[in-house]
Amino acid sequence: MTGGLFLIIYDLNKSQIKDIQTLYELCSKKERLTLEPIPKESKLFYVQYKENQLICFASCIFSDNDVEIRAMTHPDFRRNGYFQQLITELQELYPDRTILLPWNGKSQTARRCYESLGAEPEPAEYLLSYIVYHPFLSSFYNSIELMEESDQEYLADLHSHIFDEKISDSKEYIHYFSDAGKAYRIVWSGQTIGMYYLGKIHIIPNDTSWYLYGFGILPKYRGKGLALQTLQKLNHKLKEGEQLVVQVSERNHAAFQLYQKFGFSISQTLVWYVL
Repeated sequence: MTGGLFLIIYDLNKSQIKDIQTLYELCSKKERLTLEPIPKESKLFYVQYKENQLICFASCIFSDNDVEIRAMTHPDFRRNGYFQQLITELQELYPDRTILLPWNGKSQTARRCYESLGAEPEPAEYLLSYIVYHPFLSSFYNSIELMEESDQEYLADLHSHIFDEKISDSKEYIHYFSDAGKAYRIVWSGQTIGMYYLGKIHIIPNDTSWYLYGFGILPKYRGKGLALQTLQKLNHKLKEGEQLVVQVSERNHAAFQLYQKFGFSISQTLVWYVL
């Protein structure tokens, strides 16, 4: 049976953050937790207390028509329906959104919980990482240039052609990631192949790591080694010892092979369970 005080809120106070950190550390002793409990993208939080003790917590990340739930329940209060109550509340609040439940491939308790709710797993996502160093850089024809805010219209058009998306969806993507980080265009130095712009890449900083998003080459210029050259150029823009990070679906074989060829290695496997 469920019980205690539960709240759905938009901001956490210092006391709640401390309680969440304590709960995370406790759960980590039982299982190998790897996902950040309070990611910067979180827009909504669920906290449930019983006698002043935090027994269930979740952060919610919204994107497009989905809501990603990162949740944890105190080991002493599991199998009492607290997580089910959370899911029910969110389904009532957002009936038109798909609920995504991330699994790090390690916590069997979480996997069994998701399956008991009827959630279905999707193909795995791999978090790849690469430690920056500066080997000899040979002369390449392409380079990357920082794009200005005024270039967002063109960036959206470039994105729609690279990823075959509607321009309206591309504009939303560009707006979101341009607010979070920096966008670069991939250019051809000599302009000898008929089109100056070849592709784009977004880079979002996080401490000493740089996250790559929306990296792509226009279809007509693929297969020429330009993506690999772009990574080499980007590598030399960063400081040695920093880390490049990218998330790739196991369905995207070409991208996965590209990053592995460059030297990225798998640091985490993530499976999405969908409700």
